[in-house]
Amino acid sequence: MVDGQRIQRAIGKESEGVTRTQAEEFIAQARTHAREQRLSLPKGRKLAIGFSEAADEYLARLRSSDGKNYRQKGTAS
Repeated sequence: MVDGQRIQRAIGKESEGVTRTQAEEFIAQARTHAREQRLSLPKGRKLAIGFSEAADEYLARLRSSDGKNYRQKGTAS
């Protein structure tokens, strides 16, 4: 589990010569990398922004699209 999502990776098929021991070694190595924060997964699109910054973006979007009740919402702060 990374960022609340289950990560699955294919190692190979038994018919391709991949053994259970190789699979278990890969899992152990992946767990070690995850503990060390080196898991090579793409970063999510999570952005850490504060409430005031989010409110400013919201009001800017309302202003650009002639949003409903923009004047009331914009003067509330």
